[in-house]
Amino acid sequence: MKKIKGIILRGESSPICPQIPPEADKSAEDPSFATKNIWAAQGNSSMTKEHLAAIEIHKHWGPGLYEEIYGKSLYHELRLRNISCENQVFLPLIYKGERIGDNLRLDLIVQAKVS
Repeated sequence: MKKIKGIILRGESSPICPQIPPEADKSAEDPSFATKNIWAAQGNSSMTKEHLAAIEIHKHWGPGLYEEIYGKSLYHELRLRNISCENQVFLPLIYKGERIGDNLRLDLIVQAKVS
């Protein structure tokens, strides 16, 4: 595997990101195809709707923006896909019946799960 300062060159593979043979790469027809194949190659049977929404956000914005932009975009994308979610939820911190400090702010709750 060829690396330059920790970057894997195009056409190379790693245990985390296996190379997809050119004949199997249908990403021009379906941009999420390569991502789905990498996900499956890592032993995951299928991608969830939430994962695909997050990938859509990253494809649109790319890397390097503030976390707030990605968070708001993900919240919007999940709602567009009819996935139940709540944004910026405050959770009181209670220890043995007593409120401790300020509320904890949860970035996102998706289908009643903290993420």
